[in-house]
Amino acid sequence: MPRSLKEQPARKPPSAIGSLLIVWLFFRLVLARGFDLVPDEAYYWTWSRHIAMGYLDHPPMVAWLIRLGTLVAGSNELGVRSASAFLATGTIWVVAALTRRLASPQAGLLAAVILVASPLMAILGVIATPDTPLCFFSICAVACAIRVFLPEAENPHSAWWIPCGTFWGLALLSKYTAVLVGLAILLALLSHPVGRGELKKIWAWAGAILGLMVFWPDIAWNAQHHWASFLFQLHHGSESEGPANPALNLLKYIGGQAGIWTPVLFAMGCLLLINMGRSWRRLTIVDSILFFSAAVPLIFFAMTSLRREPQVNWPCFAYLPMTILIARLAWNSRPSAFYSWTKIGIIVAACAMVMVQVPQIMLLIPPKYAPRVPGRWRDLYRWRELAQKVDSVRDDAPIYASSYETASELSFYCSGQPEVWNLFNDRPTAADFFPGEPDPWTQDEIVYVRNWPVASYEKTAPPLPEKLLGTFDCELDNLYTFALNRPIRAREIIVGVRWSLVATQPAATHPTAAAARGRQ
Repeated sequence: MPRSLKEQPARKPPSAIGSLLIVWLFFRLVLARGFDLVPDEAYYWTWSRHIAMGYLDHPPMVAWLIRLGTLVAGSNELGVRSASAFLATGTIWVVAALTRRLASPQAGLLAAVILVASPLMAILGVIATPDTPLCFFSICAVACAIRVFLPEAENPHSAWWIPCGTFWGLALLSKYTAVLVGLAILLALLSHPVGRGELKKIWAWAGAILGLMVFWPDIAWNAQHHWASFLFQLHHGSESEGPANPALNLLKYIGGQAGIWTPVLFAMGCLLLINMGRSWRRLTIVDSILFFSAAVPLIFFAMTSLRREPQVNWPCFAYLPMTILIARLAWNSRPSAFYSWTKIGIIVAACAMVMVQVPQIMLLIPPKYAPRVPGRWRDLYRWRELAQKVDSVRDDAPIYASSYETASELSFYCSGQPEVWNLFNDRPTAADFFPGEPDPWTQDEIVYVRNWPVASYEKTAPPLPEKLLGTFDCELDNLYTFALNRPIRAREIIVGVRWSLVATQPAATHPTAAAARGRQ
């Protein structure tokens, strides 16, 4: 039977979604080669050189994905970031497909446009971070949970709990905060009679057990290492860091979320969740899953921010179900104020996304009106130049750095990609569990690199550690790092030669003796 004219236009939005995502993926891959690795990316890359079932800071998924990318595309920026680009594209596709199923093809396209314009997805699509696989696997788990109750909630397809549990386990292997995805789905089931009926069956519990089995490698690694990662994240995520200002931290949390999701879309999403929360007993089971999947992470991390300094990426996976809710309501209610504000939110988000992806645009702003260089941007520049300078002085000497960020960047960009180790680091790192670290105090010569903000460096250059000066004769050099026409980092390169070797040479012929005496 020929298709009616009314049915034919519905085929255009899926094609538009596919074309949009292909173009978006292409630009993600191009941008992946466009700038140096950020310190956390380089840190995760060092994990991928020591493949394990777990690491101190996070579960192993990000390291596994980077290892896969570098095997395919080489040990370069594209290899490190390629998996993130594909997973972020997949995330947008899942959100668009789910919105299309729940509302209409046009609503699905609107959901895709919201995410493509989002600075959050722009970052997740070009930076290798645990949040990217977390977002992909978590929305897949949510989609499978919703699929249980489609097309009719009264006739559930309970077998979908098996892939739901599998994706939940993969999300847990990406980041521990995925436990909130399982909690959100459980709360949604408990809140609705149809959901409570599913909890009486074996399928939902079989899916949960399967998810824990998928997560088992990380559990096993923790069991072998005295639960190091669990304890580290428990301390990192819940304990306060010094004197806490709950009100200020909460304001920072709200401001950070409004920044990463952009103010208009964030305000619209929060108002929508508040309205749904007021009538949560009357929600359908599908709406309950979407509501709790968005609300639980946002509320949990708001409470966490009362105890410690918040980070903007914490609840990133909450914005995927929120996008479905916004796009569905906006399209179904058009023409309406909500639909108009959604379009305004997309325009604002697109402008913010361009600013995030091309910070050089800020060079067009006169210096006296330009904003201060954000803290996270300070470490995006000139790592390659620093590595070249270290290469020029190190010969075969082992390299050490004052932080895991600097050590990871030097390991990636120095010639031959050598292992670079932390020295005098102020926190435990995943490298503490890597084998083969040489003892610096037995070396004849070392290169030690420090990284300091210019403001503090110009006031008082931080003194070298006494143990370093007591063992080595040190010669200093530095490399100032500029971003947006401003000096932002002073990176010291310190070449140390054992005093026992210096003593065998006349002071006049040894170039570092005067410098070392001056520092003492």
